[in-house]
Amino acid sequence: MNKNQKGLAVFEGLLFLMLVGILGFAGRQVYQSQEKTNTIYDNVVISEPREDYSLTRIVAAGDVACDPGSIYLNVNDPSHCQSKATAALFASLKPDAILALGDLQYEDGDFDKFKASYDKDWGIYKSKTYPAAGNHEYNTPWASGYFSYFNEGQTSGRAGENRKGYYSLDIGEWRIIALNSNCQEVGGCGENSDQYKWLKQNLTENQSSCTLAFWHHPHFSSGRYANDKASAQLSAPFWELLSQHKADVVLNGHDHLYERFSTLNTDGTPSAAGIRQFTVGTGGKSLYKQTAKNPGSERMIDDRFGVLSLDLSGEAYKWQFVATGGEILDSGTGQCNT
Repeated sequence: MNKNQKGLAVFEGLLFLMLVGILGFAGRQVYQSQEKTNTIYDNVVISEPREDYSLTRIVAAGDVACDPGSIYLNVNDPSHCQSKATAALFASLKPDAILALGDLQYEDGDFDKFKASYDKDWGIYKSKTYPAAGNHEYNTPWASGYFSYFNEGQTSGRAGENRKGYYSLDIGEWRIIALNSNCQEVGGCGENSDQYKWLKQNLTENQSSCTLAFWHHPHFSSGRYANDKASAQLSAPFWELLSQHKADVVLNGHDHLYERFSTLNTDGTPSAAGIRQFTVGTGGKSLYKQTAKNPGSERMIDDRFGVLSLDLSGEAYKWQFVATGGEILDSGTGQCNT
């Protein structure tokens, strides 16, 4: 081998080593990037990502999207208009269903406002969403925009039958029941109302292992509506029927905070065989402060937006309140009533 050939061989050897180093570094970078993809979604880090797909996961919140004309949409105010941040949590929580707990579009349920605001964030997950109507939806007559949006112009659909808004479905081993607490808009909620009779028949025929019901106005509260006895009285027939049929969980919105209660009877008396209420009015619109202390309240969070995640089995449930940013601020487990 002459001098020129030796020089060429050395050069080729150095070039080979450089290529190996570059490819190795690139490989490590690709691997690291893939690891991040599994744990970070839209800059939201979830400390406990979903692992067990044998359980059914439901995610819920209410009081969601600001009016398209809100001044808070044009400023970075962490206490208002955070529906984009709460919707970002869905990508990592990977729910099987989303329960939207009313007042989904402010300041009224106009169809064009739904399209301009709610639809841009939570609307991405519309095919997994089951809603309940809130009072702001009825700031548009008959909540027509709400029903048009979710039922897509049909007489019934994801929001139930138009002008009624109560319906049920089975998810996993659970019966899920949506009720309309805007009682004056649907002919009442008492024993003589069509809604009450429908609920009674539904519960009588229910063969599911566990039962969850959701509507907008909370029966119990330590927030702004702690002294709203009218709403509590209107929902009392729901609680009585649900208690008689050993329901397990109730979800509400309306108060813009998160509150978890112990298992309670209709009158608020703690009972191991009672129903556990979660108020999750933290979907993004704004936040309210605690104004009282309900005796049955176990956990209150009034300064963070977020969603409630429920993992459901045939005999129990696990809850987590996941705040925007990914922190789990409340968690626990409960057994179904049998």
